[in-house]
Amino acid sequence: MTERARHNAAILYRPDAISDRPMGRQVAEEGFLRGYARHAVADSLYCCAASPEDAGRFAAIAATAG
Repeated sequence: MTERARHNAAILYRPDAISDRPMGRQVAEEGFLRGYARHAVADSLYCCAASPEDAGRFAAIAATAG
């Protein structure tokens, strides 16, 4: 097992249903996701989402993190 494989987590992603203009907590959650995707010491990024649409939104945010 490599050092990278030992550090990982699954992120529970539950976006708010109503968010035309993300504010407060929504901005913080997206910032956390972007930061984790960019800096995590892991081979994969795992998401636990309630729907395929939510998982797609998670993947889109993570993909823009670089």
